[in-house]
Amino acid sequence: MAPRTEITRFLAFFLFAFVALLCIYHGTQSDSLRLTTYAKRSLPDDATIQPRLDLGTELHLLSKRAPPKNRAEAAEKGRGYMCQLESIEPIDLDSELTDLQTFNNDWSPQPYGVSNGDPTETGSYISVALAAKGLPINIGDRGLKGLIYEQNQEYKVGNSYYEPTIGYYKATISTKAGYISAEDNISPAYRLAETRKGNPPPRISRLSDVYFLMWKEVAGKSEAELKNIKYFVRHHVINGASLDVALEVASGKPLPPTKEDGSRDTSMVEEWPGKSYDMSTDDGKAILGTPNGAGVARFLMDHKQELGVKAPSKVTLFKTTGHTNADTNQPEDWIHFLFEISPVHKKKRRGRK
Repeated sequence: MAPRTEITRFLAFFLFAFVALLCIYHGTQSDSLRLTTYAKRSLPDDATIQPRLDLGTELHLLSKRAPPKNRAEAAEKGRGYMCQLESIEPIDLDSELTDLQTFNNDWSPQPYGVSNGDPTETGSYISVALAAKGLPINIGDRGLKGLIYEQNQEYKVGNSYYEPTIGYYKATISTKAGYISAEDNISPAYRLAETRKGNPPPRISRLSDVYFLMWKEVAGKSEAELKNIKYFVRHHVINGASLDVALEVASGKPLPPTKEDGSRDTSMVEEWPGKSYDMSTDDGKAILGTPNGAGVARFLMDHKQELGVKAPSKVTLFKTTGHTNADTNQPEDWIHFLFEISPVHKKKRRGRK
């Protein structure tokens, strides 16, 4: 491949920005949604996925907007993501963001804590769903691995060094089965917001980039396994904006205000097999447009050159019961998103649906 010059980089970015603006335009021009915009609620729970903070390397023109407040806003964002996902044009990412050596300079692996042959965290809680899809449950089955990476190293941004953020990402991955589950994560940006120090995050810090590098590590030298992404699970969704949208999708009507203790009525969500929403529907796009869905979209969108041009084809929304809230010690249900991913065979047709 010929080396990129400043001119080709500028042209590539200009082309991508033009496509993104078209995506935004066609999303906002859609006639398919005519839903009321509801009063804004306080949504401080953004630990699961952070917006891109470095404006100099911002690649997603849709992602700088605030988290969606309701189904209508989430569906608009989801339409924009699908438009970009279905474009065959790859994103010109800085090579450092896909380099395992750069990643390992700032992040350290931690023990997952589950022995070979025992179920992963995801496998312990949604084994019925995984079995129904033919996905591995136990460590070692079809190469299933548990990974935890912690940002516990001093890191450099520009000419300055910064202390570790202690952000972390936890996942279980089988590239042979084409499956990844995002089990737990607190981003460096969220940790930095807690400390209010104003430090920039490490170069590699976003969920989509870290999980891609975990995926790449497990795939090793197998290009076939690297491209074999078929399922992406958002296990135990706790993000408030994501939950509000998912519950509105499941109920088919506006939600009442969240209770003072932060609990939500999840009675409208079914246990497995739950309910599946095709990405051709506004409900499917709404779940993709949540903060938790955005992590899946960006994982695929940012890494087309390595993963191929792929997009979610549908998402299954379901819950598990019998859990206890760690803060209130009260019973609670857990909400899960299971995205199924397929290759994109042709460009999406421009224009209104």
